[in-house]
Order: sequence, then C-alpha cells, then structure tokens
Amino acid sequence: MASGNVSRMTSAISVALHSLLGIFVFGALQLPGLFFARIAKSENVGAIRSVFSVAVARARVFGPMTLLVALVGFWAAYVRGIPLSAGWLIASYVTFALLFVIGVGFHARWEAKILALAQASPLDAPSAELKAAIHSPLESVLHWVSIVLWIALFYFMIAKPF
Repeated sequence: MASGNVSRMTSAISVALHSLLGIFVFGALQLPGLFFARIAKSENVGAIRSVFSVAVARARVFGPMTLLVALVGFWAAYVRGIPLSAGWLIASYVTFALLFVIGVGFHARWEAKILALAQASPLDAPSAELKAAIHSPLESVLHWVSIVLWIALFYFMIAKPF
C-alpha cells in the first residue's frame, strides 16, 4: 500500500474511532443520567436503590472513558494535520473541560450521594435528607447545562464554525 493510502486510512480510522467513542460515551452518560434523575424524583426508595447502584458503577466506567475520547481526538487532529490551536478545537477543549468538571464534580457525586442516602432511608418513604438531595435545584440546572454543553461540543466537532 502506498504511503498516501496508509495516511488516509489512518486519518479515517482516527476520526471514526473518535466519533464512535464520543457518541457512545454521550449515550452512556447523558441519556441514562436523565433517566436516573427522573427515577430519583419519583421518591421511590426501592427503585432508587436498584437503579442508582447501576448509575454509580456507570459513572466510574464511562466518566474516565471521556478522557480516552479526548486523547483519540488529539490523535485524530494530529493525523489529519489540524492545528491543535484551531478555534473550534479550543472551543471544544473548553466545552469538554466544563463537561468533565460538571460530570465528575457534580453528577457522579450527586448519584453516589443519592444512592447512599437511599440505602440509609426507610424503604416506605424517603428520608428528609434524601428528599432534599433529590430536589436540589443545582441538580436540575446542571443536567440542562450538561445537555447544552454536549450539543455545543457536537456542534463544534461537526460544523467547525471557527
């Protein structure tokens, strides 16, 4: 195979891998996160205990996987000869950093806190502490912020607006 063909194939593979991993991680983190929040709002302690054990495990696996997506993205940009200082990449770095900080700093901790409080709560009704954590205004706001950030990140990656 000629060198140009290998380079084109490597470029295509790097972009495909970055895209597929990114979509997979989005699907594994954001979409179930909305589902878990809805279950929490039901205040059904048994359901919360069951589902949030999965939520906490999911966050431990897929949270760090976002770093792999970023590394593959750097590789894809390098292979394609895209300057790492391109405006759309800088916007993507900032958006990714915000998502990572909110995900690790809030969402993962909120899910772990809900699970711990549900396990300590009576089964027939949520404790006052569990209710307070479930109905945290910050949780609702940051879920919407995360959705907007994911949309922005996909927009930057696809449209490359600047």
